Amino acid sequence: MAWNILKESDVLKKAVDNNEFILNYQPIVDAVTYETLWIEALMRWRSSIIGTVSPEKFIPALEEKNLMLTVGEWVLKNACIQLKKWHNRGYTSSGISVNVSPVQLRQHNFAEAVQNVLGETGLKPECLSLEITESIKLEEAPYIIKMLRDLKKTGVRISIDDFGTGYNCLKYLQELEFTSLKIDRAFVANLKNDRGRMLIDSIISLGHRMGVKVIAEGTETVEQCEQLKEMGCDMLQGYYFCKPVSAEKLYFFFENSCINERNGSE
Repeated sequence: MAWNILKESDVLKKAVDNNEFILNYQPIVDAVTYETLWIEALMRWRSSIIGTVSPEKFIPALEEKNLMLTVGEWVLKNACIQLKKWHNRGYTSSGISVNVSPVQLRQHNFAEAVQNVLGETGLKPECLSLEITESIKLEEAPYIIKMLRDLKKTGVRISIDDFGTGYNCLKYLQELEFTSLKIDRAFVANLKNDRGRMLIDSIISLGHRMGVKVIAEGTETVEQCEQLKEMGCDMLQGYYFCKPVSAEKLYFFFENSCINERNGSE
């Protein structure tokens, strides 16, 4: 029902005009120390007309209706503004991670837009990580490879999201210069079986041989955290640490983390 409404009406355009989208944030922590190294910005939408809508539905709809460029720029700018606020309050050890739509990457001025946001917010390039998915067909847009390389040279981090779920995963490793890859939560959920562990172990080994950091999404139990740490996974993200929450609620996470670190060092 919600999907049909999104496709057949201007409810999505009204949502953009009425600022109905919000950003939630989820920490990405060091697998050993549990220190927050990155914070992923995640877009959420509770429509005044149809209620809560899953990102898996409204993001493709935004792309289909040519609204993703406007919304994507808003996400990037506001995520950087929020990180700057956290830095100003003393939480300076974290960077911000932002998902980038294939629609955005196909724009020839995307790198310029990123640099403009960094300039406006005063954020250092190395504090920004752009997460891209394997749905981008690199052979159809070779300029994307050069653009991402140029951004990486400025200090911006490039991360491959949901690694292993697409058909182009090995092609991405070969052609892109990136700083990290994220193991999809579906693989982490299969840590209990031998094949699942072998697959994750292979991804971690491959990532390290290429000189990049490996992040495991969907970590929900202490057992998963311990197994991933033993395998050498660099960073963890999931409900075990913190669900996606508002910027205000994430302050409590920061404070509790600082308290735990102080208590652990006594």
